[in-house]
Amino acid sequence: MLADAVALKREDDLSAFLRKNADTQNFTLNMLTATSMADKWGVLMAATSVAWGKRLRFFCYAALPWLYMPGMWLKSVLKK
Repeated sequence: MLADAVALKREDDLSAFLRKNADTQNFTLNMLTATSMADKWGVLMAATSVAWGKRLRFFCYAALPWLYMPGMWLKSVLKK
């Protein structure tokens, strides 16, 4: 992939794409491994390169799992 980008003179575009994906993966890992609410809030505010909607969704999932439980239960019941 990198060789193709170099051949097409698109290294900067590929670099930005890979950096964005790496930032999102690091944010997800940091959010899910944070132990306190303050740590999770800090991760939410620090990851400015990740889209706001994605940051908010992962924060709610990690910090407030009870918000997602009814939907997950309903999905499991309907799946059967």
